[in-house]
Amino acid sequence: MNAAVESRVPNPAATICFIAATFYAFHEQLPVWNVDETPLYVATRGGKQGVVTGDGRVVVPFDWEEIGEFDDHGMAVAIKERPPDPDDLSRDYRDGMVGIIDRCGRVIIPLERTKLGFRVLRFDDHEQYLVKSNTRLLIYNRSGRQLMKAEWEPLSDLQFDSHGLLAARHGDDVGWINREGVLKVGAPEGLTPVSNFQTNGLAVVEDSLERQGCVDLTGRIVIDAEWTDIDADGSWYYNNDGEFIRAENYILAKKHLPLEPWQPDRAACFFRNGATIIPDEYTSISLDIEEAIAFVTGEDGKWGVVDFSNRVLIPQQYDDLSAFCDQGLAAAKKNGKRGWINLRGETIIPFEYSDFLPFNKYGLAIVERDHLWGGHQSRWQSRDTL
Repeated sequence: MNAAVESRVPNPAATICFIAATFYAFHEQLPVWNVDETPLYVATRGGKQGVVTGDGRVVVPFDWEEIGEFDDHGMAVAIKERPPDPDDLSRDYRDGMVGIIDRCGRVIIPLERTKLGFRVLRFDDHEQYLVKSNTRLLIYNRSGRQLMKAEWEPLSDLQFDSHGLLAARHGDDVGWINREGVLKVGAPEGLTPVSNFQTNGLAVVEDSLERQGCVDLTGRIVIDAEWTDIDADGSWYYNNDGEFIRAENYILAKKHLPLEPWQPDRAACFFRNGATIIPDEYTSISLDIEEAIAFVTGEDGKWGVVDFSNRVLIPQQYDDLSAFCDQGLAAAKKNGKRGWINLRGETIIPFEYSDFLPFNKYGLAIVERDHLWGGHQSRWQSRDTL
């Protein structure tokens, strides 16, 4: 953010002049900031918007239906000739002449009649504007020169990913294009991109039945399109320091079965190359990457633990199961009572407590029994006062 954005309070003299000017001329104003550190204001007069300085001097004439927020480059989306519709609260800029102006009111990106919506991504790290107008992608530089023909329809986020690609369609060509509008990665036949590529090199595609899968940067199908939800950017989990981080090599997928309501959901975990880590034998999966284990539930909702070869470490028999703490114990719930088990499934602290607070760094936990609270050590001996 530049200094103009950080300095949001005009000097007192300019403020007084501005208030005096707006008293007789304007009934609404909104502060805007341009790149030469002069405070500007979007103001409304006679139902039209313009831009004025702090002393009331008109910079942009009052002939715009709406002027958006100016960015750090002094550019703003502006709209003209929009039919009045007080009930339309859409911010999609429909049914109007829409373009981009600078802080002096010069039209930088030409005004265009939009019937199907107008959406803008501000200047990106390539100093380019990405515009979606009437379903087509347009790219402009800062001087307003159009860099790409309006041929491609963007199919996902209106931004290029870290690989410089964007999911788009043009006639029979479907896949991911670069900034020059060249198709670099084609989508497999019968599949349509629904995301850009993630940093791990995977993108989500779906078939005509909206079943999702993943492809890599060569367009090769890595995970078959048979899932309802799939996290191509990796699995999120809490590490041993309590930080919520993303493991981009591990992909979780879930399958809903709406046509077979008697069947529970199915979940699976894949490595980013498509290799199956945990098959779809469970209704939910929660990963612990650092321990290389997964907490899983079955059709009866009971929790257990498997390793990354799907070997059962703890059978699915618990109503609830927490992550393993630094002491190597996990709080579990069985038959309405809580206790602690180790990674071999052995009961270390008996199931006789109704509630608990996690172990602290000294190996002590607060537990509740019969509506009374006390302490318990993780070293397999009771220090409670219950």
